[in-house]
Amino acid sequence: MQSRGGVSFRMCCTKQRISDAHNLEGYTSRLCASRQEKDRFIKRVIGLPGDRIEVKNGKVYINAKVISEKYLSEAPNYNWSSTALTPDGIVPEGHYLVLGDNRNNSYDSHYWGFVPKDKIIGKAVLRFWPFDRVGAIDPQPNY
Repeated sequence: MQSRGGVSFRMCCTKQRISDAHNLEGYTSRLCASRQEKDRFIKRVIGLPGDRIEVKNGKVYINAKVISEKYLSEAPNYNWSSTALTPDGIVPEGHYLVLGDNRNNSYDSHYWGFVPKDKIIGKAVLRFWPFDRVGAIDPQPNY
C-alpha cells in the first residue's frame, strides 16, 4: 500500500493510457482510490512506470511532451513535477501517477504520491454525478 502524508488507498480505473505491457489495457485512465479501505476516488491515469510527469503553465507533460486534455473544463493553475516524489522524477515500476479531472481542486498523486498497481481495484463504467450527465462512460474517449 502506497502512503504519503498518512494516506493509503485502493483504486479502480478507466479511460486509457495504460498499455498491454502493464496488464491494465482498457482501464481508461480513471481510477477509484481509497484512503481507508472503504473510500474510493476516481482519477485519471497520467503516468505509467518509467514516465516523468510535469504540470506547468496550464499543461500536463509526459516525458517532456504536452498531452491534449479536451476533457478538462479548466486548465491546471499550478506547477508540479514528479521530481517532488522521487529524485529522478520517474514513476517507479508497479506504480502509476493519477490526476483528477478537476485539477485545481483534486486530491490525487500530486498530493499523495504514486498509486501501486495492486490498489487499482476496478473500472469505472457509469457516471452518476452530476445528475444531468448520468450514463455510461465512453469506453473509447475522443482525446
